[in-house]
Amino acid sequence: MKRTLFSVILAAGLVLGGCSSTTPSAKKTKEPPPPPELVGGQSAAYLMFQAARQWAPDVQLYFMESIDFDSLRGKEGKFAAWRASFVSPSRGRIKTYAYSVMDAQGIRSGVSHEPDQAFVKRAQQTPFYIQAIKTDSPDALIAALGDKQIKDMADKNPDSPLYFQLEATAQSQLAPAWRVVWGPSIAQSTGSAFVLADSGKFLKRLR
Repeated sequence: MKRTLFSVILAAGLVLGGCSSTTPSAKKTKEPPPPPELVGGQSAAYLMFQAARQWAPDVQLYFMESIDFDSLRGKEGKFAAWRASFVSPSRGRIKTYAYSVMDAQGIRSGVSHEPDQAFVKRAQQTPFYIQAIKTDSPDALIAALGDKQIKDMADKNPDSPLYFQLEATAQSQLAPAWRVVWGPSIAQSTGSAFVLADSGKFLKRLR
């Protein structure tokens, strides 16, 4: 009986000893979540277009631009956010939308919009159907860099931010075209190039 009791006590001691001798593993440091994925202009345009069609079924794209966030910069023709204006010819109104992969700088994640306004036609710019966007912004960048002068300029400014516009103006012969800009804006650019949105062909360089 004593031996049995001794065996029980010994076994319990071993179990407790085994538990106490095990050092708790160090808490794993939580890695910060990866940044949201940047998006190309073509995908962003279609996401905003779907929302714009709920406002007016006959909408056409008038203007689109990339948006750079301080916390998440654009890269290789993709950005954290885009802004686009759509025109309804039947209503004579224009409405601006934004698409963002995150909440930042007053723009909320997903598709958002501003109140519509009266649309004033301009002789130097025209709305166009979204189906004309057959070339995405990263491909437009590649096409622009195919021009030697643009490539030389880009190589001399490797840290320059990029800015993209998409519109159909007199500068692109009223054909929808990407304007790839080396700089935070056209006014602050070191150079820019036009690439046709449908064919992806390099059209011309400016400045």
